[in-house]
Amino acid sequence: ETAERKGSSAAREFCRKHYLSFPTIKMIRDLKSNTVRELSVSGFVDPNNAGFQNRNDGVSAILQAAICAGLYPNVATRQRGDVNFSTMTNKKAKVHVSSVNGFRGQTLYEKCQVRKGDMQFIVFGELVKGVRTFTMSQTTHLHSPLPILLFCGNLHVRGSFQDEGESGDESNSYSILSVDDWISFRCPSIVASHVVMLRKRLSLLFDKFVRTTSLKDFDPYERALLSTTCSCLVSCFEEYNAKVSSRHK
Repeated sequence: ETAERKGSSAAREFCRKHYLSFPTIKMIRDLKSNTVRELSVSGFVDPNNAGFQNRNDGVSAILQAAICAGLYPNVATRQRGDVNFSTMTNKKAKVHVSSVNGFRGQTLYEKCQVRKGDMQFIVFGELVKGVRTFTMSQTTHLHSPLPILLFCGNLHVRGSFQDEGESGDESNSYSILSVDDWISFRCPSIVASHVVMLRKRLSLLFDKFVRTTSLKDFDPYERALLSTTCSCLVSCFEEYNAKVSSRHK
């Protein structure tokens, strides 16, 4: 929008420089305007107004979480050494060559380099069947699985367990968090408990917001809950960036 204020040619040059489709960006802008109008008519706050609802404007971690929540179950994963991603329906797929993530040198284009035991996540808009394999378009590299645990599907917890040879100390116990019986995460039981509690409280807060359509009805504890959630998302996002930076030094 900033480039377009300088003229159509400036907007097209911006899209060309950043490997974006000008018609697609225009369509997204129009869709955004329509969504804003519908939200305003429905009684929700106007997203264009600066205020509490826009305090995380420009924060990539929050944007990734919103994209993940909106596109789920269009999520795929892969492990160290894999070239293809695996979707929830066990379809093998690659990033589409038209995607900005599909260029040589991009993390999602190369063979997966995460640590052994870790997983790499991608969110996609569309899965297209090709001659030999499936391809994913409108892709976003999800730096952390936390948005999946907090905002997506049905979360189940199993535990707590003890590794063989470990003492009965609660600090040594672990639990299994699973989303839609699709993907499972092992974590300390205390962490699993906090994630489940945070998700439940967020769900209740979302239901309240839908009923009241007003942020003014949030009490200090509910606002603190939102701030805590944002801090957790940003922390996980920055931790990933720090790991990537350390590997390239």
